[in-house]
Amino acid sequence: MTAGKKHQNADALSRKNFEDDRCSHLREGKTDATCQECLETGHDWDNFRTEVDNIGNLSKGEVSTHGLFGSIRTVTRSQTKDTPSSKVNVSNWFTGYTSKEIEALQREDTDLGRLREWKDTGSCPTRDQVVQYSPAIRKYWLSFNNIVPVEGVLYQKRVHSTGTSSLQILVPKVLRQEVITMCHDHIFGAHMGVSKTIEKLKSQFHWYCMGIDVKSHIKHCPVCNRFKKSKKPRASLQNYIVGHPTDRIALDVIGPLPKTKRSNQYILVIGDHFTRWMEAYPLPNQQAEHVAEKLVHEFIGRFGIPLEIHTDQGRNFESDLFKEICTLLEIKKTRSTPYRPSSNGLIEKFNQTLEKMLRSFINNNKTNWDQFVWLLLAAYRSTPHPATGFTPNFLMFGREVNLPNHILFPLPKHESLSVGEYASNLHNRMEEVFKTARESLQLTAERQKKDYDTRLVENKFTVGSLVYKSNTFYRKLDAPWSGPYVVMEILSPVVYKIRNQKKTKVIHHDRLKPYSTQQPPSWVHKIQSFIKPKVI
Repeated sequence: MTAGKKHQNADALSRKNFEDDRCSHLREGKTDATCQECLETGHDWDNFRTEVDNIGNLSKGEVSTHGLFGSIRTVTRSQTKDTPSSKVNVSNWFTGYTSKEIEALQREDTDLGRLREWKDTGSCPTRDQVVQYSPAIRKYWLSFNNIVPVEGVLYQKRVHSTGTSSLQILVPKVLRQEVITMCHDHIFGAHMGVSKTIEKLKSQFHWYCMGIDVKSHIKHCPVCNRFKKSKKPRASLQNYIVGHPTDRIALDVIGPLPKTKRSNQYILVIGDHFTRWMEAYPLPNQQAEHVAEKLVHEFIGRFGIPLEIHTDQGRNFESDLFKEICTLLEIKKTRSTPYRPSSNGLIEKFNQTLEKMLRSFINNNKTNWDQFVWLLLAAYRSTPHPATGFTPNFLMFGREVNLPNHILFPLPKHESLSVGEYASNLHNRMEEVFKTARESLQLTAERQKKDYDTRLVENKFTVGSLVYKSNTFYRKLDAPWSGPYVVMEILSPVVYKIRNQKKTKVIHHDRLKPYSTQQPPSWVHKIQSFIKPKVI
């Protein structure tokens, strides 16, 4: 150990007067806009107020506690004598209430006070007399004989299914929030659900519309909102209808897969929304250069420039190179929202189909899957698609391709036509085929939407609304929801741009839910002040 006399640094610091380090303005309790130290101190305080919410002045008793007995507001004996019942301060709930204090609060209550008068006089009003009073008083009147005063406090008898009875305190309005908080937010309440919290309250308390108050409290409870899983939001299905080949194509990358002998580990999948034509290109990696090369040289070189490309938010599709290609070729680029594969459903569904087909033919080591991709695609393209009623081959080429079954079992040959006649017949026929395919796609989309929309849990958000965002990946005891976020912009009926203190994100409706807590953090109001609310 070091001798105390050698602790010169600590001793000097303990004796140092830090007031002397401040500028003269701050020592006098003033600020000067030209003083650098005053400006830095003001900036530090602004950051503190932004990062820390619910700041209270300790000297004035503005305390917000969050411990074992936090957030319990009670009226002590001394406070009841000196303070009006409408002003309730923070106190230790172990102090409790005396019978006289509860009696006084019941007499001051607008509903229980009237009931108290009837009990004191021993007279029960008639039905015609009680009609003029509030629904709460009328409800208490119906159970008038079950309401008994004990030591001046009004109780209601509760008869159990076993034949036994117990007493319930008739809680005045000024104490109801405290009682709910104690039976729900407290550690002995454990943030139980609505039914269990109501049953806990019924064991000791009663008031008119107690269930409604409990539901409202739990709905706005910040802990329950963040840490409990609620019914998953589900917006209505949005349809995207196309009318011609290559109007819209979608891209995705499958992988990493087992490395093949040709060093391939990924598959670039490209699909046409109208014809349901699918392309799959094995790749050694998923770098933007390889993806862009296959798209331009293989797909666009054969089928032409698409009007629109839809992808997920992978780095290869969001790269500067990919954006530059879309700009040069005047292709509109759209993207799905994060962790929402159904936003690119055409490709995601085909990925599952392709993986199933590959599993049926690859070797045990799974090192030859890239040898079967092309032939499996031929099988897929020659099969009529349920959404269009035609094969992708026929919609893309205007004819069917020859497969082994056509060679082994040939059909009668068509009559010979000149080039001009063939072209004219093909043109007329494809117009009819495309029309039929459009109608089939429309009917399929309507049927899918009807089936999907039967289980909606839809929320309507406006610009400036507060929302929670679901956390896609979280550990056992982490919160499944984070927030609040402010809705900054409505990009589509189901896509929103949201922002918290640090980041702006684009999120699908199904990963959001309303922020119901009544006291949002202070930084929220600063963000809301810069935007103008509007309804979609």
